[in-house]
This record gives sequence, C-alpha cells and structure tokens, in this order.
Amino acid sequence: MIVIAKKIFIVLAIFFLLILVVGVGTIFYFRWAINKPFANNQVKNIVEIKAGATTREIAADLFGRGQIRSEFLFLVLARLDGSSLQAGVYRISPNASLFNVYDLISSGEATHTKVTIPEGYRLEQIAQVLAEKELVSYPKFLEVAEKVEGKLFPDTYFIPLGSKDEDIAKMMQNNYDERTKGLAVAAEDLIVASIVEREAVRDEERALIAGVFKNRLAKGMKLEADPTLQYARDIQDITKLSASKEVKYKFWQSITLKEHAGIDSPYNTYLYAGLPPGPICNPGLASIKATVDYDKHDYLYFLHKDGEIYPSKTEAEHNQTKARVLGVRTKS
Repeated sequence: MIVIAKKIFIVLAIFFLLILVVGVGTIFYFRWAINKPFANNQVKNIVEIKAGATTREIAADLFGRGQIRSEFLFLVLARLDGSSLQAGVYRISPNASLFNVYDLISSGEATHTKVTIPEGYRLEQIAQVLAEKELVSYPKFLEVAEKVEGKLFPDTYFIPLGSKDEDIAKMMQNNYDERTKGLAVAAEDLIVASIVEREAVRDEERALIAGVFKNRLAKGMKLEADPTLQYARDIQDITKLSASKEVKYKFWQSITLKEHAGIDSPYNTYLYAGLPPGPICNPGLASIKATVDYDKHDYLYFLHKDGEIYPSKTEAEHNQTKARVLGVRTKS
C-alpha cells in the first residue's frame, strides 16, 4: 500500500512539475515573443487605427501589414492588459516589438495626422483643410506655398505632428516631383493640366479636353475656360476678406455671362488670349499625364451635359450642338 502511494505521489509530482515547467516556459516564451523586435515592420511604419475598429480587426490589420509577428499574441496581450486601443495615426519604429506596438496604440499618443487633399483644390482650399486639422497657420501657409501652386500634389498624407508650414508644403511638392518623375511636364503643361482638372468630368475625356486647349493656343485663340474666370473672381473676392485668419469661402461657384467681360484679370481667358499667369489649382496625375500626352484632333470647342462631353471643330458646329443638346440658340 505504501509502495502504491509512493508511486502515485511520484507520478503526481512529475505531472505537476511538467505543468510548472510548461507554465513557466509559456510565460518566458510569451515575454520573449512580445518583446522581441520584428524585422518585417520596416516595410510600412505609418499605421492608421480607425475609429470603431475592434481589437481583433486591429490585430489582423497589423499582422497583414507586417507590423506584428502574431495576431494571437497581440489579442492575448490586449486581453491581459485590458486597455482600450485608441484611434489615430502612429509611426511605428522599425525595431518595435509587439509590446511596443501595443503600448503605442493603447497610449493614444498619435504621432501623425491623416489629411486628404482632393484633386483640383487651389492653394487657399488646401490651407483651409490643413488649418481645420490645426496643422498650419492659414496665412502663413499661403505665404510659404504661394510659389508652388500647381505642385501641391493632391493625395492622402500622414503629417507628423509639430511639422512646420514650410515642411508640409515641401512634403507636397516632393510628392509632386516623385509622382511626375519621367514625365516632361513643362510650366505651360502644368497650367493647362490645372484647367483640365477643373473642366473634366471623367478620366477618359481629360486628354480630349487638353487637346482642345492645345489647339486653341496653337491658333492664338482665347481659351474661354470657365475655371480660369472662377479663379479670377475668387481671387478678387477673398482679397476683400481678412487675410489674418482662415477664409471661409465657397470656391468655384458658377460663372455668369455678365462676368465674362466684367472681371478684368490676366486669369480671365474670355478677355485675354494665351495661358493665364500660373496654375489655377493643383491637378492630379491623370490630368497631368493627359496634358503631356494629349489627344491629337481638330476640335476647338466642347461642352458638357449630364456627364457627357460634346466636342466640335468649328464655332458653327459648336452652336448647333448647344442648340441641340442644351436648347440654347446662339446668333450666327
């Protein structure tokens, strides 16, 4: 009986010892795994945690981006810690461990702000967007970025907190340089591309519109482009407002026939032939490419109706199209 009891005791001791070893080993492995730097996270180190995302969704996204070595370990750590993961944009160090990533996101100390600049925005609109995010001083950004209108590339940016106005303008200009690398974009092309950006409704018509403007320039004709007149009118309007703070103004409102001759500005292409002095907005890559490699055709006019474009080769044909499509009768 004593012998049997000893055997049972030995078996139980070994069993509990194994449990202890496995338990201690698991703890050491867990601590090692969450604290060991993960080399794969050198690929993408800017991460956005979206509001409303679950811990499981965040873990899956981080794993998919190569920022953590294990979804499971991340979820275990989150369960043990109990902290809430905070929405925001974070810069993850190249040598960050899983614990470092978790600690950063749970701290809520975001390092970047996400900003999207739409295609076709002019400088003042971009300044409004950045000022609303409290990233720039509205008048200061206008001052530092005025000379690069057209090259403030429209894109989604992750801007480091504390960036200077000139740093943000330079970031956008550098993006323009990188995205247009290999394209021979002349100064004149950028101006035309900015007009195309404001005129085009669909991507497939950009090269056609660019061709129309190129043809008119070649013939010494006035461009007669509404967006240039909108730009001119908006300049006059916003200069009347206070420049000491962010200007609340609705840009690109419709033009009236009265304004065609009533706004004296070098940007008014109804009054002055040739190109305006500079870009009227910041065009996207599609408009820039379409202008550099524009369609070769004989069209000199176009109009839009319900998302469709109607090009014409002569003024008479254009007037006929307006009468047919728009119901507008024009004197011959």
